Amino acid sequence: MSLDAARQRKAELAQIHIARADLHLQEDEYRQLLLDVTGKTSSAELDAAGRRRLLAHFKACGWAPKHKPFSQAEKIEWFWRRLGQAGALRDPSAQGLIAFIGRTRGMEVSHPRFLPVRDASAVIEALKAWLKRASTTTEERA
Repeated sequence: MSLDAARQRKAELAQIHIARADLHLQEDEYRQLLLDVTGKTSSAELDAAGRRRLLAHFKACGWAPKHKPFSQAEKIEWFWRRLGQAGALRDPSAQGLIAFIGRTRGMEVSHPRFLPVRDASAVIEALKAWLKRASTTTEERA
């Protein structure tokens, strides 16, 4: 299984369990529904088509995801914008962000979405720490 397929599987399984909780399905109800819709007794046994079928059934029952989760790239961009709004950046442009990533991770990318997960996580943590320092400095001035 490719890394992208594994991530997709994990995200879909998470959605299935969120939907189950949101729909207040008891264990026995959930297992019966799973069997009726997919022919399986565990979501872990589902292939991609089975996961999609089950999620479509939940949506037909009125369930909708509350919000789309942020991707790592979106988080990086969000933190970068917040730092720009706080006046902590010399260059708040997209090129400034790419330069920051290059300095922080020692690698060149054309967009944060092309960062490997580990590197994106490190960039997010660096931006969080920077934003915290910038917020503390701003509060001390006030």
